[in-house]
Amino acid sequence: ADRALFAVSALALANAVADAALIPVLPTLQERFDLSGAQTGALLSAATIVTLAASVPIGLFAGRIGSRRLLLASAALLPLSLLVQGLATGLEMLMAGRALFGLSFAILWTVSPGVAAGSGRGAAGTGRLIAAAGAGWLIGPVFSGIVTDLWGYRVAFIAIAVGTLPLVYILARAHSEEDRVPAGRLRHALSAARNEHALGGAMLVTALLGAVAGVSGLLAPLVLADNGLSAGGIGVVIALTAVVFTASGALSARIPSWRVDVRLVGATAAVVGATFLIPFVSFSTFAMIGFLAVSAGARAVLVSVVYALARSHVPREALANPIGGLMNVMWAATALAAPLAAGVALSAGGARWAFVATAVVGFAVAAWMLVPQPRPAHA
Repeated sequence: ADRALFAVSALALANAVADAALIPVLPTLQERFDLSGAQTGALLSAATIVTLAASVPIGLFAGRIGSRRLLLASAALLPLSLLVQGLATGLEMLMAGRALFGLSFAILWTVSPGVAAGSGRGAAGTGRLIAAAGAGWLIGPVFSGIVTDLWGYRVAFIAIAVGTLPLVYILARAHSEEDRVPAGRLRHALSAARNEHALGGAMLVTALLGAVAGVSGLLAPLVLADNGLSAGGIGVVIALTAVVFTASGALSARIPSWRVDVRLVGATAAVVGATFLIPFVSFSTFAMIGFLAVSAGARAVLVSVVYALARSHVPREALANPIGGLMNVMWAATALAAPLAAGVALSAGGARWAFVATAVVGFAVAAWMLVPQPRPAHA
């Protein structure tokens, strides 16, 4: 069981390194391939679109071939996606590389939360998984940025690809209780999410997480740039938030399984929502750094506990991966839509109201989780 948790955590770390490595390289790619703003946005969105499309089929397929084989596929796709990006000769190959990465990402975050939270680990497992992903977001931009400056972006992508190759061996040796479970059906997963308050709430919370990532990811760097921070300064702020996210994920691993319930998840969602009121009060650099740090900490806790909550309320093992796939779809849909809505608000001069709207969504999700549900009548 511990070997399985180590394996999926290592894959989460490497996956996050590969994802974050693109960020500092984007200006170089934009110049090298003469990409327009729309093309650059499409490149960034490619992985999320694949996640949106593939997560439910992955969740259903997991019951047929087992989680270990899918995670092996995720580990194999990761270096392949990086190699394609590193050797790309145009936008089409870059998009193909990001699409392959998106498939690896979709498999990882559909299957691994159930593995991490399984065997009775709960938040102790998902907390370690989230901490590993946070560490990847700290390492990836620094490594790719330095290597790109010294030897070029191709070397950066290929070096990370080589570094991820041992994951295939690690995943091949890892076994978990979730390797072999009966195949579940989508309609049964949808019914469980509709009828079980905790599972329905988990869907809403993952949608909230996609929205907050999309809004803060677009608006916060723009506000900091308007305040006079250089690209390097913004990078330092992002690194700080990654440290906070990683530390909070590690602390979440200490939450006992019996403490993870709808009240804890709802209260944490309310905290995430409240952090988005900070930019409404002030766009100062100090306020924005505080917002990003506090929000990162709250989000790490929320991600850890919501996956643990969903795993503990799955009515039967066959539905664990399909429900994980549905949660991924909720996240990907809002992660795609939220930046578009925030961009419209920004163009209309209403960036503050985009933060307020996100806070309101957080409070609404929290209220839905925290309001007592009527007990079904028994004959």
